[in-house]
Amino acid sequence: MGLMSEWKTFASLTVDTLGMPQDTMPFYDRGFALKGEKVLKRVFKVGNFGHNKDLTYRSRYSGLTYKFVAAWRRLKDFASLIPVFPMDAPRFYMTYVLGKVK
Repeated sequence: MGLMSEWKTFASLTVDTLGMPQDTMPFYDRGFALKGEKVLKRVFKVGNFGHNKDLTYRSRYSGLTYKFVAAWRRLKDFASLIPVFPMDAPRFYMTYVLGKVK
């Protein structure tokens, strides 16, 4: 499925930060510790599943302006993931955009 780097990042986060025993986490790789820290910082900033994100733009804009503002914000979100997942973030963004266009 092409998600091994994401899994190893999650494994590093759970072992190094949350204290899960290393031998019980499949594919744990200490080399992903920095990525795990970056993901944790992002979770603290935007919340779990974006719970703490500022979504006030949804009520301020409508129509085509809303679409542009929303697209710009999604592009910034994905761009912030490039340092963590340089190969996967752009690929996911394109899938996200093309999946929305019908």
